[in-house]
Amino acid sequence: MDRSIRRNQALIFLALTLGLALFSWSAHSWAQSVGDMPTYDQIQAAGSGADDKARNILNNMLGQFGENPFAAVGPPTELLGKMFFIFNACLFVVGASWVGYHCLAGIAQTAHEGEVLGKRLSSLWLPIRMTIGVGGMLPVFGGFSLAQSVMMMVGILGIGIANLLSTSAIDSAAEFEALVPPPAIAQGVGQVGFTGELGRDLFAMHVCTLLSNDYRSKTGQPTQDIAFDGTRLVAPDSCGSITIVTHGKSDRSGYSLVGFRNAAVDYDKIAAIADRTNQQYPQMLQSVNSSVQQLAQAWFEVYAAEDGQTHMRINPVPTYPDMDVATTMVDAQNRFLAGVRGDSKEDSALKDRALANMKQGGWATIGSWYSAFAEMNAAIQTAMTQTTLQVQSPEEALAVAGGQRIESVSDGLKSLGIKASTAVASRAGDFCDEPGLLSSVSNRVGNAVGAGTATGNCSVGQAIIMMITNGVAADSGGSGMINPLIAAKNLGDWLLVGVQGAYALTVAARSTPVGAAAGVAGQVASESAGATSAGLGSKLLKLTGIFGTIASDFGSVAPMLLGALLVIGMFLSFYVPFIPFVTWFTGLVSYFASFIEGLIAAQVWAFSHLHAEGEGLGQRTEKGYLYVLNMLLRPGLMVLGFFFASAASVLVGTLLFQMFGPALANVQGNSATGVLSIIGFFCIFLMLLVLMLQILFNLIYELPDRVIAWFGSGMEARMAKELDHKVESTVTNFARWGGHAAMPRG
Repeated sequence: MDRSIRRNQALIFLALTLGLALFSWSAHSWAQSVGDMPTYDQIQAAGSGADDKARNILNNMLGQFGENPFAAVGPPTELLGKMFFIFNACLFVVGASWVGYHCLAGIAQTAHEGEVLGKRLSSLWLPIRMTIGVGGMLPVFGGFSLAQSVMMMVGILGIGIANLLSTSAIDSAAEFEALVPPPAIAQGVGQVGFTGELGRDLFAMHVCTLLSNDYRSKTGQPTQDIAFDGTRLVAPDSCGSITIVTHGKSDRSGYSLVGFRNAAVDYDKIAAIADRTNQQYPQMLQSVNSSVQQLAQAWFEVYAAEDGQTHMRINPVPTYPDMDVATTMVDAQNRFLAGVRGDSKEDSALKDRALANMKQGGWATIGSWYSAFAEMNAAIQTAMTQTTLQVQSPEEALAVAGGQRIESVSDGLKSLGIKASTAVASRAGDFCDEPGLLSSVSNRVGNAVGAGTATGNCSVGQAIIMMITNGVAADSGGSGMINPLIAAKNLGDWLLVGVQGAYALTVAARSTPVGAAAGVAGQVASESAGATSAGLGSKLLKLTGIFGTIASDFGSVAPMLLGALLVIGMFLSFYVPFIPFVTWFTGLVSYFASFIEGLIAAQVWAFSHLHAEGEGLGQRTEKGYLYVLNMLLRPGLMVLGFFFASAASVLVGTLLFQMFGPALANVQGNSATGVLSIIGFFCIFLMLLVLMLQILFNLIYELPDRVIAWFGSGMEARMAKELDHKVESTVTNFARWGGHAAMPRG
């Protein structure tokens, strides 16, 4: 039995040694190929910054133990350390008694069954578990135990991982790297940069040209080559084109009276990207064209090889050289972006003071800077989409050519097995196409005033809704992109300005002599006899007619309407922009609560190793090891969740604006429901906007919960969810109170 155990131990040791050696070798080789990997010392140093807010909170709470858990050897000196000492010492005494019981039970089992520790107890794992349990419970680190020191050290490493992630994100953004690379899903702006899609189109253009020239040579016609004049790359015989298009001057400036801006963003430095983009496209397009031409020529030579006698193709259709084209385009994109961003290290998308403030507090403060990242992304999107590539693939060009389609060229392109263009096509413009007796007149009028919809109905109400939504949201995420949070902020600001402006006009009108006289007359009339007042009212109604009635009714409703707009404007302008920060802060509070829970429970985790029966470290210890993983990964996963939510909010928000118009046209159809429908549909749109933002930014604590749950039972951030829900409920109650306060009193 002992010989078998020793053999198994040797095999386990050998397997672990080989595994570690292979892992170290593969990690070293991989790191050399893709870049430097962070070392343990770098992670620990990143988690020990003097200005890190998370470490400051832990250090101020735990004293020397929080600064360096393994260096705090000796009796406790802090209040919490003394409390932990008593708690840990009590558990240690109970654990020692428990160990004594198992020792006596093991001796008895040995004497009874004639085997070491008996059949139920493991002679291998029992000493290991007892050693880990007793050693981990000793409160020798300033009142804290070894298990708690391990938990604290893992927590420091987790903070270090989060700091490395946040610092990398800040540095990359400062180096003009957009959170959502342009053009994303913007419609109608064209192709930005040298992507794999552009490589496929260019490869197809060259293959089409080679096939066309092969046909020309066999029919005695002169061959033609792809021509480039510095702005347009044109393939002969309708084989496609790539045109460099420079759009109008529309740099996103820091000075804007119609939209939100952030002073942390260096708009002037970002605007310079537009000029460098325009300069880089011609030379990079020419370089890429030469590289892809060689790949297409090699493909064509294999494809067109014929038997000298039968003139039949002798080779199977070669596969599209996906990896070669992709490698060419990746290299071109890297050189293109390097040229666009510039060589000067002094250039930054963020102003120096703001950049220093973003880094100062560490990962814990990253949630305060959402708007800076969002505005920086929008400015880069605008700058990099001022000059774009308009691509016409061979399939599109041949389709336009119609009768000029050459059969051999068409077959050759089909044999490539690639899609020539996968870009998101611009949605066709809205139009009026309603049937009816006066359809020709009404459709022309509807198209002229922009009242057409995606389905072909004419609707002034839908046109008003889309005009408002597009007006406040247009380019809030950069050219062709929508940032729903900035769009909501813009709309809220305009509503507040409008309501306050209306109130100011009312006060000004009352301050004029005419307004004052009207006020006095109204007061006198209200104090006069009811019959006289009624008679004057009837005379006024006769004089003003229906317009007077409408004005009178509107005057009675106006306070309620303005009050509702005031509440909506405050909600959009004040609360919605705070959703990223509020969600981040609730997740941060939950993280600190989770940290304290893990620190206290670490002593119970060490105690759970004292279970005598079974193999391994015991099932009761799994919870503790899961918490170690939680302490290590949660901060970094929170940072990832924040940036994923930031990127998704722009992409999904843009998609919402692109889809809402067609959805509204299909829902409403040809129904005519008046002014109330405009208000109703607009409220539905705002509800979708706010709910989308809240759900997406819940990734800050949902992502850590779900990822860690893959290891075992989840560590849910219940406090974050409860706190976030309470904040939302408080804001909702405030909005209800504001709405009731705005209602006129009878």
